[in-house]
Amino acid sequence: MKITVGKILSWIFGLLFTLGGVGSMVQSPIGGLIMAITGIFLIPNVRQKIDEEYDISFSRWMVVLISVIGLGASSAFLPQQSLGDISDSSSPTSSTPGVSSSPDATVQDYFDSLTGLSQDTESAYQMLSSDVQSETEYADYNTEMINLKDAQAGATYEMVTVETVNESESTATVAATITVDSLQGAYNVDKQVELVKEDSQWKIDEKMNPYTG
Repeated sequence: MKITVGKILSWIFGLLFTLGGVGSMVQSPIGGLIMAITGIFLIPNVRQKIDEEYDISFSRWMVVLISVIGLGASSAFLPQQSLGDISDSSSPTSSTPGVSSSPDATVQDYFDSLTGLSQDTESAYQMLSSDVQSETEYADYNTEMINLKDAQAGATYEMVTVETVNESESTATVAATITVDSLQGAYNVDKQVELVKEDSQWKIDEKMNPYTG
């Protein structure tokens, strides 16, 4: 058999979809079976065997069309995540939103989430420790932070210094200085923020208010 780019791709995708279909049968037997059959069809030796046994040949475009139809049919039965796992299995797992590698970076990210032009209270809430979250529902936290920012309408905020001053394996303290420029003038606010490590990630262990002292 003459080796061409098309045959190489057929082998690669044929094996990929065959194995993916077999693995997906656990979640969806029908969808996994359709995908596996589509993958088997893509393998050049299988199509050659069909041609020899039944005198049925397939053009390149016919192979593409049948493959698209087969994958489309399997997607109707497979959970969306199963199809995503097949195409994205080699992609690195994205990091959890609102997670930073150091205590001072966590405080900086928290501050930026709340004081930016587009206030992102959801990301900020995810940076809080489980103890703080257990005491405050997200809906209440969201309302409180929006009201705090509205109360300081017209003011701008800049974290001019942020430094980890104390760190152990499970706790840390970060000192930060925030410059507030309001209608009444500019002034600095010094803060000390306590953090704890949960699941190897630093979380803010208080409901930090970045707008006032």
